[in-house]
Amino acid sequence: MRNAIILVLAVVISTGCFGGTTHVYWDVSGVWDSTGSPYMVHDTIRVPTDDTLVIMPGVDVVFLGHYRLAVDSGAVLKALGSVTDTIRFLPSDTGEWSPGWHGIRFYHASDACSLSYCELAYGYAYGLCEDDSCGGAVWSYYSNPTIEYCSIHDCWANKYGGAMYFYNSILDVHCCDIEENSADYDGGGIYATHSSSGFIDSCLINDNNSPRGGGVKLRTNYVNIFNCDIMYNSSYGILVESAGPTEAYCSGNRICYNNSYGIHANGTYPIFNNEISNNGDGGIYSYYNGDIRGNIISNNNGAGIYFQSHSDTVEGNYISGNLGEDGGGIHIEFASSTILNNIIQSNIANDGGGIYSYRNHEMFIIDNYIMNNEANQGGGVYLTHIFSTEWDIDPVIICNTIKNNSASQGGGIWSSNEPRISNNMISHNTATSGAGIYMTGKPCISNNTIVYNNGDGCYFSGYYKGMLNTIVYGNTGYEIYADSPCSVGFAYCDIDTEDVFGSVILWGPGIINADPLFEDTLFHLSESSPCISAGVQMYYFPTISEEIWADIFDFEGDFRPVRIWDIGADEYDTSSYIAEVIHRPSKLDIIAYPNPFNSAVTISAPKGAEIEVFDIKGRIVYEMPVGAYRDTPAIWTPDKSLGSGVYLVHAKIGNESVTKRIVYLK
Repeated sequence: MRNAIILVLAVVISTGCFGGTTHVYWDVSGVWDSTGSPYMVHDTIRVPTDDTLVIMPGVDVVFLGHYRLAVDSGAVLKALGSVTDTIRFLPSDTGEWSPGWHGIRFYHASDACSLSYCELAYGYAYGLCEDDSCGGAVWSYYSNPTIEYCSIHDCWANKYGGAMYFYNSILDVHCCDIEENSADYDGGGIYATHSSSGFIDSCLINDNNSPRGGGVKLRTNYVNIFNCDIMYNSSYGILVESAGPTEAYCSGNRICYNNSYGIHANGTYPIFNNEISNNGDGGIYSYYNGDIRGNIISNNNGAGIYFQSHSDTVEGNYISGNLGEDGGGIHIEFASSTILNNIIQSNIANDGGGIYSYRNHEMFIIDNYIMNNEANQGGGVYLTHIFSTEWDIDPVIICNTIKNNSASQGGGIWSSNEPRISNNMISHNTATSGAGIYMTGKPCISNNTIVYNNGDGCYFSGYYKGMLNTIVYGNTGYEIYADSPCSVGFAYCDIDTEDVFGSVILWGPGIINADPLFEDTLFHLSESSPCISAGVQMYYFPTISEEIWADIFDFEGDFRPVRIWDIGADEYDTSSYIAEVIHRPSKLDIIAYPNPFNSAVTISAPKGAEIEVFDIKGRIVYEMPVGAYRDTPAIWTPDKSLGSGVYLVHAKIGNESVTKRIVYLK
C-alpha cells in the first residue's frame, strides 16, 4: 500500500502545473498547449507505443538535463506550430559547458509524425551507442516523420548527423533552416543511410561543419535534394557515398561557398540545373557514373568538374571562372566521358584550361563552346595518356568552337593522344607553339577551320600525321610547323604552302593556296569560296598507313555533301537548300533517348518517316523496318561488331529530312 501511494504522488507531481509551468517525466501523451507552457522535462520522456502526443503552437519544451524525447513503435508525435507561434525544443542551459538535450528519437514511429514550425536548438548527441551519438536534434530509425518550416541550429553529434540522422527512413524535410550544426564524423547538417529515401526540399543548409559532408552526407541512392541553398559548410556541401544505380537526383540548388567541393559524389547521383560556385576545392567531384546537366558551375577554387573512373555525361552546363591545378573547367581521368553542348569559358589551370583528359577509356567532346581559357599547355583542351592495352582509346573532338584560349603550347588543343579531330572551328587562340593545335601524337584531322590564331596554326612533333579537308589560314605564325623528326601529310586542304616549316611535309592532291572567302565571322563559306566542292570523302595517307574519312555531317549538323565535299568545318549550302531547311516542318523531329547510350537507344520519329542510322563514314549501319515506328518508338540495339562512337539518325518524309547525332558508349 505504501508503494502504491508513492507511485500515485509521483504521477501527480509530474503532471502538475504551477503558474503556467508544467513539469513532465517518463511517459507522455495527450495535448500540450500554450496554457501549460513551458513544459519542463526532468528526465527522458517517451510517447508510448501506439499512443499520441500533440504539441500546440507557442509551446516551449525545456529540457533540464541531457534528456531525450523518444517516440516509440507506432506512436505519434505531432508538434504543430504556426508562422507566428513556433514550438521550441531547447535545454534550460545554453552556455558553453551545457550538456544540452538529447533530441527527438523516432523508433519505428508512426508515419503520422510531424514537426512543423518548430525550433530545435542545442541538441547534443553523444555516447557509445548509435542512437546516443547520432542526430543532435532528430534521430529517425525506420521512421518517416514530416519535418517542415523548422529551424534547427547549434546542434552537435559526436558521430553522424549534427542536426538530423536518418536510418532506413523516408525523408520529408521541407522549407527548413539547418544552420550552425556540427558532427565529429560525417554530415554536419543531415546524414541519411541504409536505404533511406525521400526529399530534402527548399531548405537553407548553411554554416554546418563536419570532416565529411558539412551540409549533407548521403549513404543511400534514394534521397533527392532540390531547391535548397547549401552554403558556407565545412567541408563538402553534399557528400554522396553509395553504389549501384540511383533513383534520386540533385536539382535546382544553390551550392556555394563551401570550403571543399560543392558536391563530392562517390556514387551514381544525377546533378541537374544547380548553381555550384565559389567552393573551396572545386565544383563537382564524381567518382562513379555521373550525369551532370544544365548546371552553372563557376568561380570554384578547383576544377569545375572532376571525374575519376567509370562513365560520365556532361551536357548543357555553363562552366566558367574556375581555377584548377589540371583542368580548370573539367578534369577527367580513367573514365569514359561525353562532354556535350557545354559553354566552357574563362577557366585557368596549369594544363587544360578548359578540359584536361588523362588516360581515359573513351571520350567524346562534341558541340561545345570552349573559349577564353588559360593554361601552360592546352588552353582549351589538353589530352594525354600513358601507353597501355586497357586504356587510351582514341578521343573524339568534333563540332566544337574553340576560340580565344591561350597557352604556352597548344592554345586551342594540346594532345599526345591519337584523337579524331573534325568539324571544329579553331580560331583566335594564342600560344608560343601551336596556337591552334599542338600535336605530339598521331591524330586524324579532317574538315576543320583553323584560322586567325595568334601563333602557328598547327604544331606537329613526333610520329606521322595526316590532315584532310581542312582550312589553315590567317594565323600570325607559320600555318604549319612540323618539328623534327616529324612527317606530315596533307590532302585537299586550303594552306599556304610557302608559310610552313618542317623537314618532311608531304603534299598530297587537292591542295589550294587561296583566301577561303568566308561570308561572315562564323566562318561560313561564301558562294565564291575556292573551298566549295574542293574536298573529298576519303583519302589514304601513306604517312600514317591509313585512311582518313570526312564526316557525313558538318559543324552545324547538316549532311555532307550538298554536292561535292567542301574544305572546312562548315559545308556550303545553296539558297534553295537553306530554304528547305528553314521551312522544314516542325513535326519532323527525332527524339533519341538515352543519349549517350550503352546498350540500346529508343528512337521516336513521326509516322511515315524513313529512318536510317549511319556511322561517321557515311555507312548505313541500321535501317528501321517499314512500319516499326508507326505507333510506338523504335529501339535500336547496335550489333556487337559496332564500336563506340558518334552515329547519325536520319529521318525523311518526302523531300523533308532531319538528322540527330547520338553517342554510343559500348
